[in-house]
Amino acid sequence: MSASLYCSFCGNGGGDVDYLAEGQSACICDRCVALAAESIHAKREASQTSLRVPQPARECIDGLRLQVSTIYALLDEYPAHLKQRAICNCLNQSTILLNTLVDWFAGEANG
Repeated sequence: MSASLYCSFCGNGGGDVDYLAEGQSACICDRCVALAAESIHAKREASQTSLRVPQPARECIDGLRLQVSTIYALLDEYPAHLKQRAICNCLNQSTILLNTLVDWFAGEANG
């Protein structure tokens, strides 16, 4: 291996590494290839194990977002004597949606 060649990623010379692959305008050593392979493997594993939210859960989450948005709108727009009842209705609906979501995730975890 030529001592004048070096890894374009880590800068180690050809004499400092076990293998140096040469490309048209760059080189990469065996250590950097191993690090890149580990990184790619970790990213693939992370993407495969990331939470994929199914439709029923997504609908509950969307419903919760709507209820929270409604509560904020009520705080800004409704007269004081109507706010309490309207907010209670939104909170009750949010509680139902949260319970549905928790039940769904509990079912997924157990079965």
